[in-house]
Amino acid sequence: ISIHIRRTDMVNNPNYIQIPTAYYITALINHFPNFQDYNILIFSDDIEFVKVHFECLDNVTFVNEDEIQSIALMSLCDNHIIGFSTFGYVGALLSNSKKVIRPNGMFSGMLAQQNHKTDDYWLDSWIEHKTDTKIDLKDVTFTVPCYADSPDRKENIDLCLELINQDFDTNFIIGEQGSNEFGYLAKYGTYINFKELNVFWRTKMLNVMAMESKTPYVVNLDCDVICPPLQWYISTKHLRNGYEIIFPYDGRFEHVPRHPYYPMIRDAKDIGIVKNAVFPPKNGRGQLRTQHSGGAIMVDKKYFIESGMENENYISFSADDASRMERWLKIGAKMLKIKGICYHINHWIGVNSSIRNPYWYAGNIEIAKERAMNKEEHLDYIKTWNWVSEYKEKYLSLDKTEDNE
Repeated sequence: ISIHIRRTDMVNNPNYIQIPTAYYITALINHFPNFQDYNILIFSDDIEFVKVHFECLDNVTFVNEDEIQSIALMSLCDNHIIGFSTFGYVGALLSNSKKVIRPNGMFSGMLAQQNHKTDDYWLDSWIEHKTDTKIDLKDVTFTVPCYADSPDRKENIDLCLELINQDFDTNFIIGEQGSNEFGYLAKYGTYINFKELNVFWRTKMLNVMAMESKTPYVVNLDCDVICPPLQWYISTKHLRNGYEIIFPYDGRFEHVPRHPYYPMIRDAKDIGIVKNAVFPPKNGRGQLRTQHSGGAIMVDKKYFIESGMENENYISFSADDASRMERWLKIGAKMLKIKGICYHINHWIGVNSSIRNPYWYAGNIEIAKERAMNKEEHLDYIKTWNWVSEYKEKYLSLDKTEDNE
């Protein structure tokens, strides 16, 4: 499969529609369901941009040859996904292609007003694919805990949810503690105000939102985190095939400086705009960039409940990410990390997001206790967590009532 993505003179060109990255991803998913069995060659005039989106696939080759070699290679491919670039068009035209996927639109602005036609441009055998097609994640719910501690936080959650919503047909539950600043996010799905909590009790909020979800798969997502869309899709595919826990990145967790990157990502509406930038480690702790275990986690909801859910003994900024990962490893969860990077947009750091919070030391004591347990002891310890039985009794009984109705 050849994929040609032209960007340099097309991005923000007022005369042409802007083809989103999701177009190429959905064309791959919808028209080549077994795309991971193919050799995929990606051609682009912005190869570092497309690497952000497609490096999660092991069967991809990024072609960075000159024009003549590139078009020769394209002509040898059996299948093509193209935009409306003449270069991609000719590469597909010269091939003995089995299938060519092309966009359903082309012109915008003045050229659209002039009513230019494309009927004699596309070959009749080429398959039209809508540029606004979303990736199907209807069996997934993104649960996002948040609190309004700074303008940065509002900008971040607005951006992160917008990017997911533009690329996916999916579900959201947004939980807010401490105020009602984010009530408008109900436009994405369900909004829960945890007004009874006087502290950012993230683990409890995630448990409640997971139980409120109506889908088999749930995402624990920090409101400042962005993952490339194909990594979310590949993660979901593994959950559908029997995995219980998926990290939609391989441990590389990049702390993205707010300036200049936040406005760049916001304006582009695409995380690929960061390309191959090298970001400074946060607080000098460079090792966290490759060993991270938080920010974004996908779970099979049934297994999540059976394995104890979030440990609510961790309150505010704490060791819950490490605890969760170590617990699942210890008890033998079917767990996988997806190749790729997770991007965290930096923000103002308040008490709830630092070791200055009053629950930090209690969290250190809790994880030390957990680390001292063997598998059987840990499983016995989980049985003492009263919230598991309480949530099961409350929410699972509600589910049965709704089913009967």
